[in-house]
Amino acid sequence: MADEIQRKEKLTEGIERILDNRTAAIWDYYEKSRSATPGDSLRKLRTSIKKLRALTRLARKVLGKDLYRKQQKCLRSIAHALSPSRDLEVQSATLHKLRRIYGNKIASHGYATLENLFKRESEAGVDSQPLKKARLKAALKMIEKWPLKKFRATHLHLAIKRSLQRYIKAQERVFSSLTDENLHEWRKRAKDLKYNLVIIHSIGPKSLDILIQKLNQLNDYLGHDHDYVLLEQRINRHHSPGVQRLHALIGVQRQNLQHAAFQAARIILRLLPFLVASWKAE
Repeated sequence: MADEIQRKEKLTEGIERILDNRTAAIWDYYEKSRSATPGDSLRKLRTSIKKLRALTRLARKVLGKDLYRKQQKCLRSIAHALSPSRDLEVQSATLHKLRRIYGNKIASHGYATLENLFKRESEAGVDSQPLKKARLKAALKMIEKWPLKKFRATHLHLAIKRSLQRYIKAQERVFSSLTDENLHEWRKRAKDLKYNLVIIHSIGPKSLDILIQKLNQLNDYLGHDHDYVLLEQRINRHHSPGVQRLHALIGVQRQNLQHAAFQAARIILRLLPFLVASWKAE
């Protein structure tokens, strides 16, 4: 696969190839997002940037402190520039999903109020700051400075270990304090871990298959939960009774998603020791 280091491939060549693929994907989705028929290219663009940021963290030791911080700062600013437009898309789609689930239980006035609001803001480009091509080009050009020839297996092992530790720490915070902030951080760490495990999928232990599958499930549950958080943030700006009644319905959906996420997380925790032991053995 395009995002995996192959068994017969040199480590540095594999990382360079994956980096090239991810950079090309960003340019491709960026151009599509600016076209007359963007489809879901904006979502794919943000996902591609997240994958590149995960790869940056994977190569952290090789990049050095200064280059790593500069690269992450550039990529983070690009991701933030894309957030308002994407958030509005997510809020609108989540509202429609809620309507499909509950139908007449959603007060027509509250639903119509929000639907009209999303439509007006989308047309007006509220909070939207288009990502300029020169800004993206400057961020990606910095990648040319990456000294990937120095990348070794020890760097890969240490990066995966750090990703595992950050994931476990984020999950423990959620289990001890269930807040939106902790859930969002857990979601980010779960994505990072999944992206990194996909990279070593072909050269890692067989147990990676089920682990990646469960991380995908966890990311889906946490992602949908975060979608409802974004919708609630928009609802909180309005005080009509019809709109406020949506909170209870959102709460039910979030509770179900979080329960499913916790079940997937418990399986992941049982699998992680096997990953660590088997990969060390290899």
